[in-house]
Amino acid sequence: MVNAGISGNRILNDLPSGQNGPSSLARFDRDVLSVPNVRWVVIMQGINDIGHSGFDGLVKQEVTAEEIINGWKQLISRSQSQGIKVFCATLTPFEGKFLNFYSEEGEVKRQTINSWIRSNRDCNAIFDFDALLRDDNNPQKLKKEFDGDGLHPYANGLKAMAESIDLTLFQ
Repeated sequence: MVNAGISGNRILNDLPSGQNGPSSLARFDRDVLSVPNVRWVVIMQGINDIGHSGFDGLVKQEVTAEEIINGWKQLISRSQSQGIKVFCATLTPFEGKFLNFYSEEGEVKRQTINSWIRSNRDCNAIFDFDALLRDDNNPQKLKKEFDGDGLHPYANGLKAMAESIDLTLFQ
């Protein structure tokens, strides 16, 4: 197992190297496709494309849900062209106190992306972490018992995510 996740990473736009580096599209060959014997990849990307726009003095880099989805399509296509199965994970709720990431416009983008993920026939499997972690009474927020900072789940939320995955998919 190789964890190529980078905190704060985005699909479409690079961040300065001191702030999480190149986009997923730019580093995907290096971090995934060039790794020997890779058979599966889990993709859970996009929330930082939504929330990081203009963050920390960056130039405003607004992206649409469609642009993020097109980035996903490229990652899926590049993986599958190498015989790698792609497991797509929905974007989890992000309304909370984390760096003022949340906006109603961003929530619409997240919902659009999640709808696409759930209906996408190119994914070999879908991990619906949104449905697992969201507060049923306020679905743009994480359940209180999982909410670390409004964006990131506590360890018990991460454990719930891991335990929700059907391990037979990796056979």
